[in-house]
Amino acid sequence: MTREEAYSAFATNEPELIYSALVAVALHDPDWRWVQDRCLEFARHPEAAVRQIAATCIGHVARIHQKLDFEAVTPILHQLLTDTGMYVSGCAEDAMDDIETFMGVNLRHY
Repeated sequence: MTREEAYSAFATNEPELIYSALVAVALHDPDWRWVQDRCLEFARHPEAAVRQIAATCIGHVARIHQKLDFEAVTPILHQLLTDTGMYVSGCAEDAMDDIETFMGVNLRHY
């Protein structure tokens, strides 16, 4: 998926299109910071499914690139840990596990 296609999907505000685009860019876009910033943007989306995928994709960035801006990511993941939306907190936990496994940083104490 090109960035133009991703931006088009993001602009629809359709949860299914947004999370498909987030996963595609998280797995294939070479610019970790750009992907991270899109994930952080959608971590505040009103739909729980989008927040869930945003957290999961932060974990993908950690696994694939071993790079993240911890100052930006940490407060968002901590917020998602308390999210009552379906499975959001579990996905935030999984992202933190990925960060610890692939980057050696425990964000629970960061």
